[in-house]
Amino acid sequence: MTEERDRLKTAVQRNLGVQVNAAQAKDLVARIQELTEANQLLASQLATAEVERQRLERELAETQDDMISARAALGKMMRKQNRDG
Repeated sequence: MTEERDRLKTAVQRNLGVQVNAAQAKDLVARIQELTEANQLLASQLATAEVERQRLERELAETQDDMISARAALGKMMRKQNRDG
């Protein structure tokens, strides 16, 4: 009787373990899917931000070039004005 009870108890525990593992596996698969989707969204946002960063760097370089040209022109004007009087 004790052996039968122990055998049944072990079978029930094993069955419960399988059910728990199956539920956990299902939850893990769902979580992996969520994380994969979040990762794809973040990768897309990163790519967009990188394109914007590159555009802003080009714009900054152009603005700096314009400022250097304006300073040079102003310096030239001031020297000419000083010479002329």
